[in-house]
Amino acid sequence: MTKTKLSKREYVQSLDIAARGYDFYGLVAAAMRDADTENLGRLRVAFPGIYESLLNWKDKRIWPLGLDT
Repeated sequence: MTKTKLSKREYVQSLDIAARGYDFYGLVAAAMRDADTENLGRLRVAFPGIYESLLNWKDKRIWPLGLDT
C-alpha cells in the first residue's frame, strides 16, 4: 500500500530532523536502513549510488569515523 499523506506526528518529526542539520545523503542512507521492502526499492531506484555506497560501507569498520570522506 502506498502512503500518500504525512501524519502530524511525521510532520513534527521532520521539523526536528531538519533542525539538526544532517546531510541530505546521510538522511537518505538512514531512510534506506529503516525502510520496508517497498520503500527501499523506491529509494534504490532514486539513489542507486547511495545504496551501493551503503552496501560497501556496511561491512567495513569505521573507527575513528572519518567525516571528511
